[in-house]
Amino acid sequence: MRKLAARASLVAVIATCGLVVGQSVAGADPGNGNGAVVQHNAYGAITCSVFDGVSTFWQIDNCTFNIVTTPSGVVNETVKGTVDASTPPPSSAFKGSTATTGEECDPGSGAANIVTETVTPSGNFSAKCSSS
Repeated sequence: MRKLAARASLVAVIATCGLVVGQSVAGADPGNGNGAVVQHNAYGAITCSVFDGVSTFWQIDNCTFNIVTTPSGVVNETVKGTVDASTPPPSSAFKGSTATTGEECDPGSGAANIVTETVTPSGNFSAKCSSS
């Protein structure tokens, strides 16, 4: 049941993200041949959640999403935040991925695959996500 609640929370966060318009978008200089589109703090600082795939759920405050879309369409995303006091951080670092937790990152951006995610005992959260 807890896994279902965690997934429902993640879906709610993703739905919230989908309703928010990106804060800033910057395109690389088209003359340099790169042409990537960069979105810094794409949704503003929002609350997101992390599930360890077994039984632990962390609420993350001030999640910031930085999204880079390459000219070939590959989406790479970094997410950072801090663990909310209502869900204490782990006693040792949690490291996961979509492969280990079944959780997705941000399907709204196209970067659904969590390549790595970490929650530290000091309460820091970070994730790297990709569309590939």
